Amino acid sequence: MYAGLFISIAVIILVVGLLIWVLLIYPKSYKRNINKALNDELPVRSIEPTTLFGGLSFLIIIVLNIILLVSLSSAKDDINNLQTMINNLNNQITSIQYQIANVNNNVNEMLEDSKWVKSTEYEILDLNSNGSADVEILIEMNRIPINGSITLIYVDENNQIQEVPLTSTNTIFSTTITIDIENYYDFSLMVNDGTTIENEDLFSFSVYTLLRYYNYINLELLLENDDTLTKVFEIHNQYADYPELKFTEVQIEITIDGIVVLSDTVTVPISDDGSEQVFEISIDTSTYEGDEMMISIFGVDQLGLEYEVYRDGWILDNDSSVIS
Repeated sequence: MYAGLFISIAVIILVVGLLIWVLLIYPKSYKRNINKALNDELPVRSIEPTTLFGGLSFLIIIVLNIILLVSLSSAKDDINNLQTMINNLNNQITSIQYQIANVNNNVNEMLEDSKWVKSTEYEILDLNSNGSADVEILIEMNRIPINGSITLIYVDENNQIQEVPLTSTNTIFSTTITIDIENYYDFSLMVNDGTTIENEDLFSFSVYTLLRYYNYINLELLLENDDTLTKVFEIHNQYADYPELKFTEVQIEITIDGIVVLSDTVTVPISDDGSEQVFEISIDTSTYEGDEMMISIFGVDQLGLEYEVYRDGWILDNDSSVIS
């Protein structure tokens, strides 16, 4: 890099010196030689300044082009070296980031290992007719106190506190508790190692919220009846592995432009295959042309839990067809 710079400076100095010599010094010398040759009647053996200037200019252009090519090649090498440095720097940054991630993982593992609880699980075992549920709680410990006790604590929405002592011959503790289905609970673990008492938060949940994952309600329009004025809708209640989630009644409310035009209650499904109930409702659309219709479904299961589903966006066109 520096060698190319020194060469460029030397060539520039040389070119400037040649120009000064051609433009200032050589013309005076040429004039003296011409006068002397004329006085002595000798042939002129000197090159005219204009010819010399033109030749030197051509030579200088060639030299400058060579310098330019050399400079470009040197600049290209410098760029390549710089790109290599950048790539190396990026690799170093990536390596540092990887090391930082490893440190974070190690720190997180140390923090997790420093906790009493390693992992937790819970599962709904039974749904009771009185509105309660039997739930199994599994807790895996990183370690257990030698001379101490472990207690499961759960608190409901009314701040009612329940405590369950846990015992086990290994690091996995299991207990079954009965809680209200519709209540929300916060669970924690109290560990007494004989000298200090520590509390660790575990999880929070409501059985009712969990049951919503096992219960799916869908509303369908029977398209094969789309060419008649009476439209038939089916309400599907998929209750999966919990027959307690079967609907004992379904209320259907149909609203046209914000006005309730039909409200009916159905208690008997048209089918039940052991995992899904199907209820049916019909509506005469002859008096509701060109209006927007919304259907609301209110279901009540065998536990008394209530469900609400809404479906809007259906339009009754001029011939009373339903467009979803």
